[in-house]
Amino acid sequence: METGLMDIEHHAKLKQILMKNRLNGTASELIKEVLQSEVKKGWNERTSKLINDLNITDDHLNKEKKSFTQHAKKNVMKAFREKLISKSAKKSKVLHLTDKCSEWITGKRRSYKDKLTRNQSSIIFQTRTRMLKVKENYKNKYKTDMKCRACGQQTESQTHILRECQTLHQNKTSKITEADMTTEDTDTSRVFYAIGTAKICLRQID
Repeated sequence: METGLMDIEHHAKLKQILMKNRLNGTASELIKEVLQSEVKKGWNERTSKLINDLNITDDHLNKEKKSFTQHAKKNVMKAFREKLISKSAKKSKVLHLTDKCSEWITGKRRSYKDKLTRNQSSIIFQTRTRMLKVKENYKNKYKTDMKCRACGQQTESQTHILRECQTLHQNKTSKITEADMTTEDTDTSRVFYAIGTAKICLRQID
């Protein structure tokens, strides 16, 4: 979601479809024979089924290369998105990401990935996916003691560490909101301040 990249499976499917389209236009008699082969579960049959599953018709196959490539990529991206949403339906970290951030566009990289350093991007990503190194995000590791390592009073959740812990946030301006970490406007000084503050908080409980 954040990188805009497809998984290996769907990338391979796209390459397979584009290869069949290129082969359909070849003048080689051998290639034509292979494509006309009715070998059960052979490459041609599997690729034809894939094309059908992705709703790519003969009209699409007959389009010029650039137009077909765009259409095929769009359909494969759609299939990838549907699978990702389906597979992540019960994954809390992914649901937190999709719930708190603006709608993601398949194939489009989040703008903060291009504007921030790798370290800064990592803090944003970990916050969005609830992977910051706080106890509630790693319950199996800390299940016997979930108390905050800073104040020792409340459960050490991501929300508690970023803005609720009175030991860490004696100054109200240090509190980090959801909006600070989910905004796409990463040019504001508030975002850089939030990233820096989050790193300080994490160091204090490490």
